[in-house]
Amino acid sequence: MVLRTFDSILDECLLSMQHGDSLDACLDRYPSHADRLRPLLALADKVRRTPSNLPRPWQQATAWHRVKQRADELRAPPPGVRVQLPFAAWLRPVAITAAVLAAFFGVTGGTALAAQNSLPDSPLYRVKLATEEVRLLFVFDDTREAEILIDQSNERMDEILTLARQDKPIPGNVLSALRNRNERTANILADHPEQADLLTTFAQQSESQEGRLILLFPDVSRSAYDDYTETVAAVHNARLPGADRLVGIQPEELSAGVSQISGVAQQVGAGLWTVGGVEVRVDQTTIGASELQPGTTARFVVGKNSRGQLRALTSTIVQTSVPPSDSVVSGEIEQVTDKGIVIGGQFIPITADTIRTGKLKAGQKVQVKLGKSEAGVVASTVRPAPAPATSEASGQLTFEGVIEGDVSTANDEWKIGGLTFQITPNTDVDAQGGAAKDGARVVVEASPEEDELLAHSVTVLASGADKNVAFVIGTFEKSSNGVWRIGGIELVPPERMEEPQPGTLLALDLRRRGRDLEVQSTTVIEGPDDPSLVRLSGAISKIDGAFWTLDFGTVRVASTADFSGPEPEVGVRALVWGKQNQSAVFEATFARVLDDNPVITTPTPSPDEDDGE
Repeated sequence: MVLRTFDSILDECLLSMQHGDSLDACLDRYPSHADRLRPLLALADKVRRTPSNLPRPWQQATAWHRVKQRADELRAPPPGVRVQLPFAAWLRPVAITAAVLAAFFGVTGGTALAAQNSLPDSPLYRVKLATEEVRLLFVFDDTREAEILIDQSNERMDEILTLARQDKPIPGNVLSALRNRNERTANILADHPEQADLLTTFAQQSESQEGRLILLFPDVSRSAYDDYTETVAAVHNARLPGADRLVGIQPEELSAGVSQISGVAQQVGAGLWTVGGVEVRVDQTTIGASELQPGTTARFVVGKNSRGQLRALTSTIVQTSVPPSDSVVSGEIEQVTDKGIVIGGQFIPITADTIRTGKLKAGQKVQVKLGKSEAGVVASTVRPAPAPATSEASGQLTFEGVIEGDVSTANDEWKIGGLTFQITPNTDVDAQGGAAKDGARVVVEASPEEDELLAHSVTVLASGADKNVAFVIGTFEKSSNGVWRIGGIELVPPERMEEPQPGTLLALDLRRRGRDLEVQSTTVIEGPDDPSLVRLSGAISKIDGAFWTLDFGTVRVASTADFSGPEPEVGVRALVWGKQNQSAVFEATFARVLDDNPVITTPTPSPDEDDGE
């Protein structure tokens, strides 16, 4: 069971009312919280319906100048006068606050009140930030100011997540505001090392914010990218010890993107490591570096600079005795509840830390990346599924082949199976199955764009490598002069091979001959008129007859299912397409085993696994 905080429930209700739900509908969903929710939601609805009274820019500027001027006057003691009123000393902040707030609200009218619920894409957002600054003008205790700044920083993160859930790009103003609050908090706490509890709270919040910002990288607007890199660097540096914070990560070191890479780590020089064969700079600014030992398997969050060099922000040791927590589920949402979603008959919990893009609703096709928490397997991200192929655009491609050439130093292109893939700013590399090197077999998830193949992820397989053998899963688009176009690449079929219908999802065994990829065999995974199958990817943690256990749950792979690849065994990774059958069991229609050898050393299924129940 995933517990929900009242704040998260309130946020969800506010968002659903913005999308047209009634107040009563929200209360019906949470009857145990109805008494607390009713007055807050009623007030929010009243404010939302109140017409905005936005002052002219020159009026706002004048008002803000008057507020700051009056605050300075009230905070400064009269020259040449010394007053000793110990009993009334506490009245001064109250009088100052009342006087300045009266001046501020007197000029701005109801605009400041209306701005309190505004989001970063609203013209009123500047007013909201200004009112927060007015409040801080009258805080004379450093500890209290740090507490308020931490709360404001947390509110900025909530605003960012709200924009993501509304499928809106993240603008620079909220990122710079978050960075500003964190930097001011860090400066205050640097002078107050005795505030252990507050330091711990700030460190935990910064850790959470950094993780969320990394996952939100695809949602940042292009115009806000400089603000994004500066904010990620600032949030990261706030987590460092005092001396290391002075060195810190620089925004330029993130200028070409942020991604993840995992694999066996080996030190090759002072501050230089290879992770799965790829060079990464690791130093005192890498959080978790102190636990890193040569030969351990680790997952790194890395930034790439304009020269293509990688620098590690964080390092986490990977337990190779348990299944990797990076399984992916793609399919249609069957049901949405306040605790999660149902896909393929399987319930997937959604927590407060889940990154969601857009409003979730039944019938929507999504791609869910799974992760592990104290509550078990949960959704770490939920995004719209890749667009299917059409007559005008190619769909996503899954390609298996051998790396050609040296990829140890970061670059923007990898040649795999005779095809050139662009390594984008957010391409994730999983090298837990072996080093990413010349001759290693990999599987690439990619999509074509403007005659280029953009790699979303590259996974090194624990598999034998025949450079002339390849495999692809993609949607048939068309044929021309005896050449098939599938997923944006051209393939040569044998003569007299029956041509599939456009829109058919195919699995094809390929062989390289010169510059051509020749089709050896085809399997239809899904017809163009029935795109309802769910796709799973992940490691097999248990096999019981025809039943495989993955992070998603239990899957039945009967003899009637189409099968491809090496023999299945515990610890290998697989791709599965299927759906729930009439007996409420997830039934595979196609399965592809990726690894020859296990990538999990001693798999241990989770004690609460219940075969998909």
